[in-house]
Amino acid sequence: MKNKLYTDPPAVRPGDRIALVAPAGPFVESDIAAGLEWLRQNFKVVYTSPHRRQGYLAGSDTERLRELQDALNRPDISMIMCVRGGYGTMRILKGIDYDGFNKSPKTIVGCSDITALLCDISVKTGFGSVHGPMLEQLGKADEACRESLLSCLSGHPQSFDKLNTVISGKAEGSLLGGNLTMLSHLAGTESMPDLEGAVIFIEDIGERPYRIDRALEHLSMAGELDKVSGIVLGDFHECGDENSSITLDEIFYEKFRPLAVPVASGLQVGHREVNLSLPFTRYCRLDADEERGAALTFTGQYQEQ
Repeated sequence: MKNKLYTDPPAVRPGDRIALVAPAGPFVESDIAAGLEWLRQNFKVVYTSPHRRQGYLAGSDTERLRELQDALNRPDISMIMCVRGGYGTMRILKGIDYDGFNKSPKTIVGCSDITALLCDISVKTGFGSVHGPMLEQLGKADEACRESLLSCLSGHPQSFDKLNTVISGKAEGSLLGGNLTMLSHLAGTESMPDLEGAVIFIEDIGERPYRIDRALEHLSMAGELDKVSGIVLGDFHECGDENSSITLDEIFYEKFRPLAVPVASGLQVGHREVNLSLPFTRYCRLDADEERGAALTFTGQYQEQ
Protein backbone atom coordinates (compact mmCIF):
# COMPACT_ATOMS: atom_id res chain seq x y z
CA MET A 1 0.00 0.00 0.00
CA LYS A 2 1.32 3.45 -0.91
CA ASN A 3 1.02 5.76 2.08
CA LYS A 4 0.79 9.53 1.84
CA LEU A 5 3.36 11.36 3.95
CA TYR A 6 2.53 14.56 5.80
CA THR A 7 4.46 17.48 7.28
CA ASP A 8 4.61 17.58 11.07
CA PRO A 9 3.38 20.78 12.71
CA PRO A 10 5.95 22.97 14.51
CA ALA A 11 6.74 21.94 18.07
CA VAL A 12 4.94 23.90 20.79
CA ARG A 13 7.05 24.85 23.79
CA PRO A 14 6.20 26.16 27.27
CA GLY A 15 5.56 29.89 27.11
CA ASP A 16 4.45 29.88 23.47
CA ARG A 17 1.44 31.97 22.51
CA ILE A 18 -1.82 30.07 21.98
CA ALA A 19 -5.44 30.76 21.05
CA LEU A 20 -8.60 29.05 22.28
CA VAL A 21 -11.44 28.85 19.76
CA ALA A 22 -14.92 27.31 19.70
CA PRO A 23 -15.76 26.12 16.16
CA ALA A 24 -18.45 23.68 17.28
CA GLY A 25 -20.81 23.57 20.26
CA PRO A 26 -21.32 26.15 23.03
CA PHE A 27 -19.58 25.92 26.38
CA VAL A 28 -20.23 26.91 29.98
CA GLU A 29 -17.56 29.24 31.34
CA SER A 30 -17.34 27.46 34.68
CA ASP A 31 -16.54 24.20 32.82
CA ILE A 32 -13.40 25.65 31.27
CA ALA A 33 -11.99 27.54 34.27
CA ALA A 34 -9.72 24.76 35.57
CA GLY A 35 -8.38 23.91 32.13
CA LEU A 36 -7.74 27.56 31.37
CA GLU A 37 -5.79 27.95 34.60
CA TRP A 38 -3.54 25.00 33.72
CA LEU A 39 -2.93 26.31 30.21
CA ARG A 40 -1.95 29.72 31.58
CA GLN A 41 0.62 28.03 33.78
CA ASN A 42 2.27 26.53 30.72
CA PHE A 43 1.56 28.88 27.82
CA LYS A 44 0.69 32.47 27.04
CA VAL A 45 -3.01 32.51 26.19
CA VAL A 46 -3.52 35.47 23.87
CA TYR A 47 -7.10 34.78 22.81
CA THR A 48 -10.02 32.99 24.47
CA SER A 49 -13.32 32.50 22.66
CA PRO A 50 -16.12 34.56 24.21
CA HIS A 51 -19.15 32.75 25.54
CA ARG A 52 -21.71 32.62 22.73
CA ARG A 53 -24.68 30.42 22.07
CA GLN A 54 -26.91 30.00 19.07
CA GLY A 55 -28.92 26.87 19.73
CA TYR A 56 -26.50 23.95 19.68
CA LEU A 57 -23.69 26.09 18.26
CA ALA A 58 -21.14 28.43 19.84
CA GLY A 59 -22.44 31.35 17.82
CA SER A 60 -23.36 31.76 14.17
CA ASP A 61 -21.37 30.10 11.40
CA THR A 62 -20.00 33.52 10.47
CA GLU A 63 -18.81 34.20 14.03
CA ARG A 64 -17.21 30.80 14.49
CA LEU A 65 -15.52 30.89 11.09
CA ARG A 66 -14.18 34.41 11.64
CA GLU A 67 -12.77 33.43 15.03
CA LEU A 68 -11.02 30.34 13.65
CA GLN A 69 -9.80 32.17 10.55
CA ASP A 70 -8.30 34.99 12.62
CA ALA A 71 -6.41 32.47 14.73
CA LEU A 72 -5.17 30.56 11.67
CA ASN A 73 -3.89 33.79 10.14
CA ARG A 74 -1.99 35.07 13.20
CA PRO A 75 1.78 34.57 12.76
CA ASP A 76 2.44 35.02 16.49
CA ILE A 77 0.43 31.96 17.57
CA SER A 78 1.99 28.50 17.91
CA MET A 79 -1.11 26.51 18.87
CA ILE A 80 -4.86 26.64 18.48
CA MET A 81 -6.80 24.55 20.98
CA CYS A 82 -10.52 24.00 20.57
CA VAL A 83 -12.72 24.62 23.60
CA ARG A 84 -15.07 21.67 23.11
CA GLY A 85 -16.73 19.46 20.52
CA GLY A 86 -20.43 18.84 20.15
CA TYR A 87 -21.41 19.73 16.60
CA GLY A 88 -20.75 22.49 14.11
CA THR A 89 -17.22 22.19 12.76
CA MET A 90 -18.36 20.70 9.45
CA ARG A 91 -20.58 23.71 8.84
CA ILE A 92 -17.61 26.07 8.48
CA LEU A 93 -15.01 23.91 6.70
CA LYS A 94 -15.86 25.19 3.21
CA GLY A 95 -15.19 28.76 4.27
CA ILE A 96 -11.69 28.27 5.71
CA ASP A 97 -8.80 29.93 3.85
CA TYR A 98 -5.48 28.23 4.67
CA ASP A 99 -3.18 30.80 3.03
CA GLY A 100 -2.26 32.39 6.35
CA PHE A 101 -1.84 29.01 8.01
CA ASN A 102 0.50 27.81 5.27
CA LYS A 103 2.68 30.90 5.75
CA SER A 104 2.85 30.39 9.53
CA PRO A 105 1.88 26.80 10.37
CA LYS A 106 0.66 26.07 13.87
CA THR A 107 -0.54 23.07 15.83
CA ILE A 108 -4.28 22.45 16.09
CA VAL A 109 -5.50 20.46 19.10
CA GLY A 110 -8.90 18.82 19.45
CA CYS A 111 -10.98 15.66 19.15
CA SER A 112 -14.59 14.52 18.79
CA ASP A 113 -16.35 16.93 16.39
CA ILE A 114 -12.96 18.60 15.79
CA THR A 115 -11.98 15.45 13.89
CA ALA A 116 -13.49 17.25 10.91
CA LEU A 117 -10.99 20.12 11.24
CA LEU A 118 -7.98 17.85 11.78
CA CYS A 119 -8.93 15.90 8.65
CA ASP A 120 -9.60 19.03 6.60
CA ILE A 121 -6.21 20.52 7.49
CA SER A 122 -4.38 17.32 6.60
CA VAL A 123 -6.10 17.16 3.20
CA LYS A 124 -5.84 20.82 2.21
CA THR A 125 -2.44 21.74 3.68
CA GLY A 126 -0.60 18.46 4.20
CA PHE A 127 0.12 19.38 7.82
CA GLY A 128 -0.46 17.20 10.83
CA SER A 129 -2.00 18.21 14.14
CA VAL A 130 -2.69 16.77 17.60
CA HIS A 131 -5.70 14.64 18.44
CA GLY A 132 -5.95 15.41 22.13
CA PRO A 133 -7.99 16.87 24.98
CA MET A 134 -9.82 20.13 24.49
CA LEU A 135 -10.03 22.97 26.97
CA GLU A 136 -13.20 21.63 28.60
CA GLN A 137 -11.56 18.22 29.14
CA LEU A 138 -8.31 19.61 30.52
CA GLY A 139 -9.93 20.73 33.75
CA LYS A 140 -10.80 17.13 34.61
CA ALA A 141 -7.66 15.57 33.15
CA ASP A 142 -5.17 13.74 35.34
CA GLU A 143 -1.41 14.28 35.26
CA ALA A 144 -0.86 11.44 32.77
CA CYS A 145 -3.28 13.03 30.31
CA ARG A 146 -1.62 16.45 30.61
CA GLU A 147 1.87 15.00 30.29
CA SER A 148 0.78 13.11 27.19
CA LEU A 149 -0.39 16.38 25.65
CA LEU A 150 2.82 18.23 26.48
CA SER A 151 4.92 15.37 25.07
CA CYS A 152 2.94 15.36 21.85
CA LEU A 153 3.17 19.12 21.49
CA SER A 154 6.94 19.03 22.01
CA GLY A 155 7.33 16.64 19.11
CA HIS A 156 8.04 13.54 21.18
CA PRO A 157 4.73 11.67 21.45
CA GLN A 158 4.42 8.82 23.88
CA SER A 159 4.18 5.29 22.54
CA PHE A 160 1.48 2.86 23.61
CA ASP A 161 2.86 -0.57 24.46
CA LYS A 162 0.10 -2.10 26.56
CA LEU A 163 -2.67 -2.47 24.01
CA ASN A 164 -4.74 -5.57 23.40
CA THR A 165 -4.49 -7.67 20.26
CA VAL A 166 -7.76 -8.24 18.43
CA ILE A 167 -6.25 -9.47 15.17
CA SER A 168 -2.51 -10.15 15.02
CA GLY A 169 -0.15 -8.66 12.47
CA LYS A 170 2.15 -5.71 11.76
CA ALA A 171 1.51 -2.46 9.95
CA GLU A 172 3.14 0.88 9.21
CA GLY A 173 1.62 4.09 7.93
CA SER A 174 0.46 7.60 8.74
CA LEU A 175 -1.83 7.75 11.77
CA LEU A 176 -5.28 9.04 10.79
CA GLY A 177 -8.77 8.72 12.20
CA GLY A 178 -10.64 10.15 15.15
CA ASN A 179 -14.32 10.09 15.96
CA LEU A 180 -15.97 7.25 14.05
CA THR A 181 -19.29 9.02 13.47
CA MET A 182 -17.51 12.09 12.11
CA LEU A 183 -15.27 10.01 9.84
CA SER A 184 -18.30 8.24 8.40
CA HIS A 185 -19.90 11.62 7.65
CA LEU A 186 -16.72 12.91 5.99
CA ALA A 187 -16.47 9.94 3.62
CA GLY A 188 -17.15 11.12 0.09
CA THR A 189 -16.32 14.76 0.86
CA GLU A 190 -13.27 16.85 -0.01
CA SER A 191 -12.30 16.84 3.67
CA MET A 192 -11.84 13.06 3.92
CA PRO A 193 -8.16 12.07 4.12
CA ASP A 194 -6.76 9.42 1.83
CA LEU A 195 -6.63 6.30 4.01
CA GLU A 196 -4.49 4.34 1.57
CA GLY A 197 -1.88 2.55 3.68
CA ALA A 198 -2.81 4.46 6.84
CA VAL A 199 -3.08 3.12 10.35
CA ILE A 200 -6.39 4.45 11.64
CA PHE A 201 -7.70 4.92 15.16
CA ILE A 202 -11.38 5.32 15.99
CA GLU A 203 -13.46 6.20 19.04
CA ASP A 204 -17.01 7.30 19.82
CA ILE A 205 -19.49 8.13 22.55
CA GLY A 206 -23.16 7.40 23.18
CA GLU A 207 -23.75 5.41 20.00
CA ARG A 208 -25.69 2.17 20.27
CA PRO A 209 -24.13 -0.94 18.67
CA TYR A 210 -26.25 -0.75 15.53
CA ARG A 211 -25.08 2.83 14.95
CA ILE A 212 -21.45 1.75 15.26
CA ASP A 213 -22.22 -1.04 12.81
CA ARG A 214 -23.82 1.44 10.42
CA ALA A 215 -20.90 3.87 10.55
CA LEU A 216 -18.40 1.10 9.86
CA GLU A 217 -20.58 -0.31 7.09
CA HIS A 218 -20.73 3.11 5.47
CA LEU A 219 -16.92 3.40 5.52
CA SER A 220 -16.72 -0.10 4.07
CA MET A 221 -19.21 0.63 1.29
CA ALA A 222 -17.33 3.83 0.49
CA GLY A 223 -14.19 1.74 0.01
CA GLU A 224 -12.36 3.42 2.88
CA LEU A 225 -11.74 0.42 5.16
CA ASP A 226 -10.20 -1.59 2.33
CA LYS A 227 -7.41 1.01 2.10
CA VAL A 228 -6.07 0.87 5.66
CA SER A 229 -3.03 -1.09 6.83
CA GLY A 230 -4.03 -1.31 10.50
CA ILE A 231 -6.70 -0.30 13.02
CA VAL A 232 -6.52 0.80 16.66
CA LEU A 233 -9.68 0.99 18.76
CA GLY A 234 -9.99 3.78 21.31
CA ASP A 235 -12.73 4.29 23.89
CA PHE A 236 -16.33 3.68 22.90
CA HIS A 237 -17.80 5.39 25.95
CA GLU A 238 -21.43 4.57 26.72
CA CYS A 239 -21.79 2.77 23.39
CA GLY A 240 -23.00 -0.56 24.72
CA ASP A 241 -26.59 -1.76 24.93
CA GLU A 242 -27.60 -4.40 27.45
CA ASN A 243 -30.62 -5.23 25.30
CA SER A 244 -28.54 -5.86 22.19
CA SER A 245 -27.88 -9.46 21.18
CA ILE A 246 -24.52 -8.49 19.68
CA THR A 247 -21.59 -6.81 21.43
CA LEU A 248 -19.26 -4.12 20.12
CA ASP A 249 -16.38 -6.60 20.16
CA GLU A 250 -18.37 -8.92 17.91
CA ILE A 251 -19.17 -6.05 15.54
CA PHE A 252 -15.52 -5.03 15.33
CA TYR A 253 -14.34 -8.55 14.65
CA GLU A 254 -16.99 -9.12 11.98
CA LYS A 255 -16.12 -5.89 10.16
CA PHE A 256 -12.33 -6.09 10.44
CA ARG A 257 -11.49 -9.78 10.06
CA PRO A 258 -12.05 -9.80 6.26
CA LEU A 259 -9.59 -6.88 5.90
CA ALA A 260 -6.63 -9.07 6.94
CA VAL A 261 -4.94 -6.19 8.79
CA PRO A 262 -3.75 -6.00 12.42
CA VAL A 263 -6.27 -4.64 14.90
CA ALA A 264 -5.58 -3.52 18.48
CA SER A 265 -7.82 -2.20 21.25
CA GLY A 266 -7.44 -0.49 24.61
CA LEU A 267 -6.15 2.88 23.38
CA GLN A 268 -7.12 5.48 26.01
CA VAL A 269 -8.35 8.04 23.52
CA GLY A 270 -11.84 9.47 23.34
CA HIS A 271 -14.46 10.96 25.61
CA ARG A 272 -13.43 9.65 29.01
CA GLU A 273 -11.48 11.76 31.51
CA VAL A 274 -8.28 10.06 30.35
CA ASN A 275 -7.88 11.18 26.74
CA LEU A 276 -4.26 10.71 25.73
CA SER A 277 -2.78 12.68 22.85
CA LEU A 278 -1.89 11.34 19.43
CA PRO A 279 0.19 12.97 16.65
CA PHE A 280 -2.37 13.11 13.86
CA THR A 281 -0.73 12.04 10.53
CA ARG A 282 2.60 11.02 12.17
CA TYR A 283 4.13 7.88 10.67
CA CYS A 284 3.66 4.97 13.07
CA ARG A 285 4.07 1.24 13.56
CA LEU A 286 1.43 -1.14 14.89
CA ASP A 287 2.61 -4.50 16.16
CA ALA A 288 -0.18 -6.80 17.36
CA ASP A 289 0.86 -10.17 18.76
CA GLU A 290 -1.47 -12.72 20.35
CA GLU A 291 0.99 -13.50 23.15
CA ARG A 292 2.82 -10.20 23.76
CA GLY A 293 -0.13 -7.92 23.18
CA ALA A 294 -0.04 -4.87 20.91
CA ALA A 295 2.02 -1.69 20.67
CA LEU A 296 1.68 1.56 18.76
CA THR A 297 4.95 3.44 18.28
CA PHE A 298 5.94 6.56 16.36
CA THR A 299 8.93 7.26 14.14
CA GLY A 300 10.73 10.48 13.37
CA GLN A 301 10.08 13.70 15.23
CA TYR A 302 8.43 17.05 14.68
CA GLN A 303 10.54 19.59 12.87
CA GLU A 304 11.99 22.33 15.03
CA GLN A 305 10.85 25.74 13.86
